[in-house]
This record gives sequence, C-alpha cells and structure tokens, in this order.
Amino acid sequence: MKTYPFLAVFICLCVNTAAQEYSFKYGKITPDELRMTLYEPEPDAPAVFIYDDTDIHYSFGNSIQLLCYRTVKIKVFKDEGVKWGDVAIDFGNYQLSKEVVSRIDAAAYNLVDGKTVKTQLKRQNIFEEVLDEHTKRLKFSIPEVRAGTVIEYRYLLTSDFIGQIPDVDVQHAIPVVRSTAQISIPEYFTHHIHTRGYLTLPVKKELENGGAAGFSGFSYTNTKYICNIDRVPSLRKEPYVWHLDDFRAGLEFEINGLEIPGSLYKSFTRTWADVYESLDRSEFGRYADIRNPFKDEVAAIVARNADDERRQLHEILKFVQSRIAWDGTYRLTPESSPHAAVDKGRGDSGSINFILAAALRDAGFKPEIILLNPRSAGRLPLTHATDRIRTFVLRTKLKSGETVYLDATDLHSDVNVLPTQLLVDHARLYSLEHPFENWINLSSPAQSVVLSQITARLTEEGELECTETDTETNQAAYDLSRRYSRSENHDTFVQE
Repeated sequence: MKTYPFLAVFICLCVNTAAQEYSFKYGKITPDELRMTLYEPEPDAPAVFIYDDTDIHYSFGNSIQLLCYRTVKIKVFKDEGVKWGDVAIDFGNYQLSKEVVSRIDAAAYNLVDGKTVKTQLKRQNIFEEVLDEHTKRLKFSIPEVRAGTVIEYRYLLTSDFIGQIPDVDVQHAIPVVRSTAQISIPEYFTHHIHTRGYLTLPVKKELENGGAAGFSGFSYTNTKYICNIDRVPSLRKEPYVWHLDDFRAGLEFEINGLEIPGSLYKSFTRTWADVYESLDRSEFGRYADIRNPFKDEVAAIVARNADDERRQLHEILKFVQSRIAWDGTYRLTPESSPHAAVDKGRGDSGSINFILAAALRDAGFKPEIILLNPRSAGRLPLTHATDRIRTFVLRTKLKSGETVYLDATDLHSDVNVLPTQLLVDHARLYSLEHPFENWINLSSPAQSVVLSQITARLTEEGELECTETDTETNQAAYDLSRRYSRSENHDTFVQE
C-alpha cells in the first residue's frame, strides 16, 4: 500500500517533464521555447504564436485618444516561418486626425552553443511608406531570424479616431498557444460588440473603475471585455474562399456615439448617405465628372455602330483598354488625375474606369458607379456603412432596358463580363439621390453557356475517331481566355 503514493508522484513528475513550459511574460524566454522543434497539435506548422496579447483602452487628457498595445511572441520552426519576423503596421494619417505607432521594441532569441543569444531590433531598421492619401505603413524586420528562433515584439498605436476600435484578430495563419485580449470602453460611449469566425470565443464582460476624465473631472466606469483562449488552430487558405478574414476568429466593436455630461452628444454612426457625401466632396467626386480625352475616337465608334449599342460599348471599352494599361492596383480614388494615366498609358483601376465613364457619357450612355471591394480585400460590411472601399465598376442601361456592367482593368473583360476578382455579392450604387438603394449582386452579371459537341466516325479499321468542339460564352469564355493567357505567360495585370 505504501508504494501507491510514490507511484502517483512518479506519474505526476513524468507529466510535468513532458509538458511544454511557456512564458507569457515579455522578455522572458524559456529553455523549452528555444529547444522546441514543432508544435504538437499542428506538427507541420512553420511557426507558432506562443502568445498574442492585445490591450485597448481610452485615455482622457486634453483630448480623448484610443490606445492599442500589442505584444507578441512567436517560435519559428521552418525556413518558411522566417517571414513572421517581418512586421507591417498600417495607420491612418489625415489633416486633423492621425494615428501614431510608438514604443516599438523587438528582439530575436537564438540558442548558440547552448547559450541564449539575444539580437535587438535597431531603430535604423524601422521604415515608413505611404500606401495612399490617408494610409501609411510602418515596417521592420527583426534581425537574425531563422528556423529555431524565438521572436518577440511590442508596440503602441495611439489613435485620434476614437469612434473606430481596431478589430482584434484571435486567429492567424499559424496556430496560437495563448491569445489574450482586454478592451475597456468608458460608459460615455454607446457601443456594440460582435464576434466573427467559426470558433466559440469565451468573451467575459465586467465593470471597472475608469478614474476621472481629465478634461471634465467626472469619474466614470469602464465596460471591460476579456477574451482569453488557448490552443487556437491556424486558419489556412481554402479553395473557393475569397477572403480568409471573413472567417477569421476575432472581435469587432461598433462605436455608435459619445455623450459626456455637460457636452453635446457626438454620433459616430455613419450611413451610406454620409459616405457618398464625403466621396462627393473629395477628389473622387471631381473625377466622377472628368472630361473625355478621346472625343473624336468615341464619336467615330458611335457613328460606325449607330444601330448597335452593345457593339458601341464593346468598342469603347476595348479602345480605352488599348490606350491605358492597368498597373495591377485597385484604387477607388486615383493616385493622380486620370488624365495623367492617359499621358503615361498606364494607371490604376480608378483612373481607367473614370476615363471609361467619361467616354460612355460622350457616347450618349448614362454610366453609374458601383462601389465594391475585390474578392481579395473582403466583402463590404452588411451591418454598417464604411469608407474602406477599394474600387468600382460601371453600370448602364441599354434602350431595350437591359442593364450591363463594365470594367476596363482586365484585357479579357467585356460587356457584362467582369474579372473574377470583381464578381462579388456585396456592391452598392454610388448615388447622392438614392443612398439607401439595396445591395447589388455582381456574382453573375451574365449567364454563361458551355456547349460541347462531339462528332464520331468509325474507320474501316474499326477505330472510332472523335472530334470535340467546345463553345463557351461570357464568364466561361473569360475563364478560358485567362487560363490560356497564363499558359502563354501573359498574366501581367490581374491581382491574384
């Protein structure tokens, strides 16, 4: 009987020895983390998040700011996991409001001759680049990252956009040992929380004392949301999935308004009417009425096909495509004037389609702008309006009443035949007069037909000779032409 306690202790020691020892404290790396060669729940993973921590709260001073702290530790197993040492952080930059990335700290830890060697990120290895008119990207590459390295980094994002809490991604392309998130929202903010993805996220809600608002002196209470979850599986690319972020487990917050005692209520809720009015006041609105640089050519096309509207549309589309090559980028508002794209013979999606719209107006059509995101950028949200819109296509009506769609980016497109990236189910008409028009489904602008015909002949030798003829129309024909062009190494412009 006295041997049983010893046996129990022995079993307990074996379990503790076999268990992986992780540290969830920044700056502390365990020997197990340095020596581990795989993550047992997903042994083929190129890397694993040991922890991913997000802390978001508001700061009250002379003004209100939103603070987002991010702290990460990653173990790299394979060469293909080295890319996790390259970090990119996008942030907004407007005239009156901006975001700032600060307190950047990063290091790589390697086991060299049995000793832990730490390599710190240097300031000269941190860079910024401009993505568009209102977005910048901060980038840094942690040095000495290779298979076997443990990476750590942290930073603070300070934002003036107090009505826009960043989404919290719980799931990534590699697994996560532990994900933790704390989001504190003062009682002055009316808000909603949404979870996304197929995982059940354990979100707890509690109240805490937020102190006193600096500029008002009023004490307030925070609603604190806590989401801690272990062993989060990786989210891997799946066939027929347009945009993985649509299925990524995470938290989304919607801030409706701000009401501080003694101050007027400030609404953050945006409608599509607000978005359209903002676009109308911007460069986008000015470009929407741009003049046609190809007046003579368009007039000739219309005269040549006076009785065939569809042929006019086809020839105008192909003419614009012949004069401006797509540079492969989707932009709602062109980086520069569309006329500059005409001069260079190359431009982004916004430049090309604004020129196409001007040409169609001169031909007597009434083109309408349809706002959307390409598949690779994710769907426009159904629950709220957004100005995060990447591109647009054109819609017009024929005298017969038929509605047709056009986009001039891809050389293989045609009337009612759009690039696959733009075949989306969530698109909206840009209209100041009718801002609440229902959603537009662009999944199938025109019916495709695939017809196969086989002719067979029996030879004198008793052999059966067969000839197959395939006829494909609309999107099916587009897909075939794209496959053929790729086989001929002509796939230059389309983003995958």
